[in-house]
Amino acid sequence: MRFLKLFSITGLCLTLSACGPSEPSSGDIKDALDLEQKVKVENAKAHMPEGMDLSDLIPTYKGVEKKSCREEETISGYICDYAVTISMAGQEQTMDATSAFKYDAGTWQKIGY
Repeated sequence: MRFLKLFSITGLCLTLSACGPSEPSSGDIKDALDLEQKVKVENAKAHMPEGMDLSDLIPTYKGVEKKSCREEETISGYICDYAVTISMAGQEQTMDATSAFKYDAGTWQKIGY
């Protein structure tokens, strides 16, 4: 009987952990934006003359404040409203944004919707 209880609890834990977190946090959203930006920078560098400095042309995400998220079954993810602070060329600006996020391969990713 003890083994059966342990097996049931272990199975439940594995099932729940496979689903991932319920919705992205502010930190998860920032990480997803940073990852997307990193991919964009690498693509831009591949098409720019060697040695060209892109640092003033590329925005960086300084902070994210999640306002709300709602589950969207059609994308198997969440649509989130958030405020993001962006820094570019020595200037900072905070703006509201809405994006879709999906938990995949152990991380949150920004996706189009």
